[in-house]
Amino acid sequence: MTLLSLLEKTGIVAFPLLACSVISLTIIFERSIYWVSILRGEHRILKQIEQSYLNDDSRCSLLIKQNNYRPIVKMVESSISGLPDTSEQFERSASVAIHRITFELQKYDTLLTTIITISPLLGLLGTVLGLIKSFAAITLGETLKNSALVMSGISEALMSTAIGLVIAIITLIFTNIFRNLKRAERAKMQEFASLMLFKFEKAET
Repeated sequence: MTLLSLLEKTGIVAFPLLACSVISLTIIFERSIYWVSILRGEHRILKQIEQSYLNDDSRCSLLIKQNNYRPIVKMVESSISGLPDTSEQFERSASVAIHRITFELQKYDTLLTTIITISPLLGLLGTVLGLIKSFAAITLGETLKNSALVMSGISEALMSTAIGLVIAIITLIFTNIFRNLKRAERAKMQEFASLMLFKFEKAET
C-alpha cells in the first residue's frame, strides 16, 4: 500500500494526520539524537570537570567550553560564571540554573502532548465522516448498487481511527521516554551541584 493510496483511504482527515505524524517523527528524531549526544561520555566529562574544578581553572574552563551543550555542564557554567564569593551565592546560582535548564529541556512537551491528544480525535472524526458516507450510500433498493461506496466509507472510517491511534501511541511512548530522561538529568544536575558546593565550601575553609 502506497502513501497516496493510504491517504485516499483515510479521507479528509488524512492531511491533518499526516502533519501530526511528520511533526511527531521530526521531534522524536531530533530529541533522540540530542539525548544520545548528551549521554555519550557524560560520566567521564563530569569526572574531569570535578577533578579540575578549583585545581586547574584553565582545564576546567576548556572542558566547560567544549561540552556546554550538555545540561549539567551548562549548569556548572552558569553557576560559576558570576564568580561567586560564597557558597550561598554558588548554591543560589546553581538552583536558578537548574530551574532554567529544566525548563529549556521541556520545549517540545506541549507540542507532543497536543499531538497525543488530537491524533485519536482526528481519527474519530474520520470514523464519523466515513460512517456518514456509508449511511448516505445506503438507500432503499440501492444497497447492492452502492455497495462499493458503502465499503469505501467503512474502510475510510476504520483506517483513520487506526492511523490516529498509531500516531498517538508512538508519540506517547517516546514522550514518556524523554520525560524520564529529563527527570534523570535534573536529578544528576542537583547531585553534581551538591558535589560542587561541597568542594566550594571545603575550599572556603
